[in-house]
Amino acid sequence: MSTLTIRTSDEDLAKALKRASFERKESVNQLVLETLAERFIGPAKRRKYTDLDHLAGTWSAEEYDQFTKAISSLEAIHPGDWA
Repeated sequence: MSTLTIRTSDEDLAKALKRASFERKESVNQLVLETLAERFIGPAKRRKYTDLDHLAGTWSAEEYDQFTKAISSLEAIHPGDWA
């Protein structure tokens, strides 16, 4: 991986980048990298992840217990379903 430094003295551009990164909930660096990749590589070659990783580790122990209790009936194996 290489390093690229971009310097700007244009306050309007800096503000626009910060605003866009805030709206997209990503860093300015990630925004710039994705924008450059779309422009020079093309959108088809970039993969946008839509998984649930951002939720990992966010439940409290109580919420986890409530959830596992709520789905416990789904754990039962009914032999008639496999006949």
